[in-house]
Amino acid sequence: MLWLLRLLAAAGCLAIPLRWPQLRGRGRPRLQVVGVHPVRPTLGQFEATLAAQWGEGLGAEERQRAEDDVRSHFAGLFLIEVEITPPAADFDWSAVTQEVPGEPRTSWQVPYHERPLAESGHWAFFFHLLDLQRPLMTPAGPVTLPAPSPAPEWLRTVDYEAP
Repeated sequence: MLWLLRLLAAAGCLAIPLRWPQLRGRGRPRLQVVGVHPVRPTLGQFEATLAAQWGEGLGAEERQRAEDDVRSHFAGLFLIEVEITPPAADFDWSAVTQEVPGEPRTSWQVPYHERPLAESGHWAFFFHLLDLQRPLMTPAGPVTLPAPSPAPEWLRTVDYEAP
């Protein structure tokens, strides 16, 4: 059976990439949340986000609405650090999400600007509108979130850029 899958993959007949280690029975990758850190923007990040989302030259009343909106934007934003085992696993970041009751799955949040921090499987990503009481849904199954904590010094170089 494995030879047939390899033949189909080589011929380009499969729509999704095969993960050979998983086919050999090693199982899916495991994800562990190491830390959940609220994002506290610098004045520069706040102003850049305001400009990106609302534009320049706002009147006083519109500027106040824009600032309130950007404060709300950052209130639900977290930097999440995780470890993936095995470190070289082919991990589908688009499958990491969090259920929002009453909303279709297409409206649920997904990681933003995910990046490796070390070759040991340590990663970080931003997540908007995080509900700390709900698990993250991942390809490795649901993962409970730890209590939020300030970002460690070495993670402070991970900058947020407004989408």
